[in-house]
Formats: sequence, structure tokens, C-alpha cells
Amino acid sequence: MKISAAPNVLWALGAIYGVLVLGTLIAWVLPFVNSGKDYTELKLRIRTWWIMISLFSSAVVIGGGWAIGFFGFISFLAFKEYLSLIPTRQADHRVLFWAYLAIPLQYYWISQSWYGIFVFFIPVFLAAAPPIDLLCWIYLILGSPSLLIIVSALCISPSSTTITSKSL
Repeated sequence: MKISAAPNVLWALGAIYGVLVLGTLIAWVLPFVNSGKDYTELKLRIRTWWIMISLFSSAVVIGGGWAIGFFGFISFLAFKEYLSLIPTRQADHRVLFWAYLAIPLQYYWISQSWYGIFVFFIPVFLAAAPPIDLLCWIYLILGSPSLLIIVSALCISPSSTTITSKSL
């Protein structure tokens, strides 16, 4: 296995492990100094930080596809946690499906070094997905292609997208 991390990254990881060692030693000494308090929660938090930093540093040091997969998985978990904290409605589920689908796509494009599509996908294409999805449903429900043409012409009219020197 080849270590693919730059020397400054290895120094930073060393500093992080040094802070963890110092925190572990302090958590180990505190019960002897202040015997009246319970430090179980502090010890559990430090143990959790050891696990998180070990996984993070392993992914960074190994590099390549492992690091990208690790960060993609962490992004998925963070997004899932965020959505569990905010109220969502039934109407939000289709948009949330596209948002979940965007996570592996983004990390795939990073792994392929397609930075152009990576940068523009969420703000441009994913922002356009709900209106396009709505237009498709209108077309399927009403079966009226003329409505689809009218609405799409209103959304993408040349007068609304033209930038002139007067508008700047």
C-alpha cells in the first residue's frame, strides 16, 4: 500500500494525533486530580474522536478511490442527518430523491476529474430539475404538448436571459 499524502498533510495529521494524545492524557489524569466528578462522558467523546480521526486519516493517507468513497459516504450521512433535523413534507420527497442522487454523481465526477460538471451540476442542473419534473408531470397528466411548449418558452425566453450593457 502506497502512502499518497503530501508531507504537510502528514504533519497536520501528526498534530491532530498529538492533540488527541494530550486530551486522552488529561482525561486519564482528571479523575485522580478531581475525584468528586464523573468524567465518563469526556472519555467517551475522546474515544469517538479517536475513531473519527483514525478513519479520516486512513482515508486521506491511502488516497485515491478510498478517500473519495469515504468522503462521499460521510456526505451522505451528513445530508441524512440534516434532513432528519428539519421538517419535510410529502411534496419534498421527489426533490430530496434528486438531492440524494446528486451525492454519488458529484463524487463520481470528482474521481474522474470532471471539475467543470462538478462545479455546475448542483447550482445549474439540479436547480432546473424540479421545474422540468413539474413540466413532465403536467404533460403526462394533461397530455397537452402545447402547454409544455408554452410554459417552456416562457421559462427560457431570449429576453429574460439576454444580458445587455444597460442591465449591468
